[in-house]
Amino acid sequence: MIRAREVRLVGESGEQLGVRALKDALDLARENDVDLVEVAPNAEPPVCRLLDYGKFKYEQAKKEREAFKKQATVSLRQVRLRPKTGEHDLAFKTALMGKLLDKGNKVKVLVLFRGREISHPQLGKELLDNAASALADRAAVERPAAMEGRSMTMILSPLPSKKPQEEKPKQEKPQEEKTQEEKPQGEKTQDEKPKQEKPQGEKTQEEKPKQKKPQEEKMQEEKPEQEKPQEEKMQEVTDA
Repeated sequence: MIRAREVRLVGESGEQLGVRALKDALDLARENDVDLVEVAPNAEPPVCRLLDYGKFKYEQAKKEREAFKKQATVSLRQVRLRPKTGEHDLAFKTALMGKLLDKGNKVKVLVLFRGREISHPQLGKELLDNAASALADRAAVERPAAMEGRSMTMILSPLPSKKPQEEKPKQEKPQEEKTQEEKPQGEKTQDEKPKQEKPQGEKTQEEKPKQKKPQEEKMQEEKPEQEKPQEEKMQEVTDA
């Protein structure tokens, strides 16, 4: 509830409306069908703003939900060991820790001591060191091994993920070189055509006169052979 007699009024879009009496500010809020909200009660005079309070609360809750979705939530998972844990069991536990770290979770490794085992803390320290060395490529030691009552704990946090490097376009260069190498092949095909056509044309021209010449010579040889016996016959007839 606003108890001041005068308030500094701010409009819906943030414009300054000056110092107004509380009654005038309430009347202006009713006319615009909005609420009069006190923003800075400790100021002199107090600062009030005209706005739809229900819509304001809804938008504010929506922004908080979106921010919560974008926020990376990291949970702390716990894995328990004993000083007498064997090599096979330790390998199984380290594989489980690796899966939890890959999901983005922190891992708290706990070694429990019972009875007189508390007098040999070096056994628990060796187990934790072996687990940390096995996961050195996946995790970093956030808190080293330390005693907490009758247990020894160590916290491992996942390493920050590295962004993959952008691949350079190396495949385009060999394609351009291949197209340049293919051009001389086209030149060879152009050179081969005239080589094949020229000898064929010469052979056809040479063959034609060779075929005609023997025929003409035979005709010329046959004519005088036929005329000679006719002349001889005419001479014999005249002699008779």
